[in-house]
Amino acid sequence: MGATPAEVRPNPRSLFIVGCARTGSTLLRHVLNRAEGVVIVPETHFMRRVAKRRLARRLGSVREGSLGLGSVVDELYAVDGHSATGYWSWLRRTVSRTDFAERLAATDRSVQALFVLLLDLYVERAADARVPLRIIGEKTPSHLLFVPTLVEWFPAAAVIHTFRDPRAVYASELRRRREGRWGPKRWLPWLPAAIVDPMLGPLEAVRTTLVWRRADLLDGVYRRTLGPRYRLVRFEDLVGNPADELSAICEHLGIPFNAGLLDIDVVGSSFEPGRHAASGFDPATVERWRHHVGPVARAWFRLTLGGRMKARGYRA
Repeated sequence: MGATPAEVRPNPRSLFIVGCARTGSTLLRHVLNRAEGVVIVPETHFMRRVAKRRLARRLGSVREGSLGLGSVVDELYAVDGHSATGYWSWLRRTVSRTDFAERLAATDRSVQALFVLLLDLYVERAADARVPLRIIGEKTPSHLLFVPTLVEWFPAAAVIHTFRDPRAVYASELRRRREGRWGPKRWLPWLPAAIVDPMLGPLEAVRTTLVWRRADLLDGVYRRTLGPRYRLVRFEDLVGNPADELSAICEHLGIPFNAGLLDIDVVGSSFEPGRHAASGFDPATVERWRHHVGPVARAWFRLTLGGRMKARGYRA
C-alpha cells in the first residue's frame, strides 16, 4: 500500500544522479534504492520533455486562464518515442488522468511544481510508509546540463555525476545503435543497412567525444559552484571497488552504509525487470571495451581526448 505525501516527505534530502549515458547511473540508482529510507525515481527526461512540449509556456497560459489544464494533462499522457517506456509509461499505467489533473491543479502550476509532483507520485507508491525517508532523488543522465536549474529548485540538493572512460561509452552506445535500439536505425528503419552501418562508428565517435568533453568541463564547473554537495563517481571505481566507493557515497549523502547494498543483481532498464543482467558488479566490464573498439576509433580518442583521459586516470 502506498504512503501518503505527509508520511513520505517529512524532511528528506533531494538527490539528482546525472551524467553521460552508459556511465553506470542506472546501476547506482538501483544500489542506493536498497538503502533504507531512499527512493530515487527512474528517468523522467523532464527537462527535455518541458522543451519538446513547450510546457513552461503552456503552464503559463493555464495560469493566465487562456488554456485549460486538461490540455496540458493530455500532452503529458500522450505517447511518443520517449514516453512509450520508462517513467511516463509508468505514470499512464499507475495514475489516472483525473487524479493527476487534481493534484496538478492544487499546485501553483509552475514547471517546478510539476516536476515535484512527478517525483511525489512515484515516491508515494514506492516508499515504505513505515520507514522515514532520508533521500528523495531522480536519475536522468541528460539533466547534467540542467544542474543549475535543479539546485535552484532544490537548494539543499546533492548531485552525483557518473563518469566513465569515453571509449567504453562509445562501445556501449555503438552497440545500441547497431542493434537499432537507438539512433538512425530506430528513427529511420527504412534506410538500407548498407548505407547506415558504415556511418554508425564515425558518427558515434564524434558524438561521444563531444558529450564526454562537455561532461568533463561541467565537472569542473560544478565542483566550483556546488562544493561539497557535488560528487563525481567513476564507473570504474564503482564496479571495481564497490565496497569502498559505496561507503564513500553513503557518507557523502549522510546515509548509513551496509553490506546489503553490494548484493545487487540488476543493471538494466529501470522499469523492465526482464531486461536486467545477472550481475551488477562485474569488474570485467571496466576493460571490456578493448574487445570492441578498433584501432581507428582508439586513435581518434587519443587524438581528441588523450590529455583529458590521462588526467582522469584512463590509460591509452
